[in-house]
Amino acid sequence: MGQNYKYIKLIPYVLHDQAQYLDIVLDRPKKRNALNPVMISEITSVLDKYEKKPEIKLILISSSSSVFCAGADLQYLKKLQKYSYQEN
Repeated sequence: MGQNYKYIKLIPYVLHDQAQYLDIVLDRPKKRNALNPVMISEITSVLDKYEKKPEIKLILISSSSSVFCAGADLQYLKKLQKYSYQEN
């Protein structure tokens, strides 16, 4: 996989028939995996990288903690309120 990410982990699996799947593990437990721009960028980057690989049959998104995803990061949403129309 090669690339290091701040808020996600990648776990590749090879099944018995050589088909593969990828588990994107959300790994921001202190914030209950709340989505912020960095995490969204990391997920998007991985999806863009693997969408055209025919050997990948499934991409699973899971969590490293008991909470899957709390939704949007509230601190980030507060910052967005101060942005202009163009910045949003």
